[in-house]
Amino acid sequence: MSGAEIPRRVRVATTIIMLLAPAGLLLVIDGLWELRWWASPSADHLVALLTDIKREFGVEPPVLLRGHTGAIELIVLGLLTMVPAFLALGVRSGHRTARTWVFVLAIATLAIGVAFIGSDATEPVTLQTYFANMHQGIAVDRIPDVKAALYPGWYSWVEDIAQGLQALAAVAAIGALAVAVIWHGDWFFGRGKSQPADDAWDAAISRLHQRTVKGPDDRP
Repeated sequence: MSGAEIPRRVRVATTIIMLLAPAGLLLVIDGLWELRWWASPSADHLVALLTDIKREFGVEPPVLLRGHTGAIELIVLGLLTMVPAFLALGVRSGHRTARTWVFVLAIATLAIGVAFIGSDATEPVTLQTYFANMHQGIAVDRIPDVKAALYPGWYSWVEDIAQGLQALAAVAAIGALAVAVIWHGDWFFGRGKSQPADDAWDAAISRLHQRTVKGPDDRP
């Protein structure tokens, strides 16, 4: 089958899997940018200011981006997201090992990315909540100081966009590869006698391919 024409759905899946590379790279860049900010004097000044306000007025500080640990987590997630893109040519050639690892990594990074998004969305004290709490108390005079020391608003927007694109790219890659495997199972399951026998996963996908593509009347 090495000289056979590559099915269209396999080519589409390969292209979509390659898009995981820029999605992961954006996460890495965002994580590095946040680490750079956390290492700056501006971050130290802002953290000290928020600590003083909490001590003086009892106002809980807000969540600032994702913190040092969160920035490192974004970098690691970005690197893991990029790995399937390097396996895309193997998927294009019909190698089952590449196909399996793309599935595993895409699903794993999607789960981690969704968990990150969920944790960000459920944070009890956001910047908006923080300023609202200050407006309601006697710490209202310190609001200009906090806003002057705060990082640019687009920092958090870039973080949200990077995480959203990573999740969407992972979903698209999983869906496209699943369609390619179901419709063109022979491309992955008929690569030659030298490959090991199908495992339970291969057998299940192969049966689904038989039922979907050939139909019940064509089965022996």
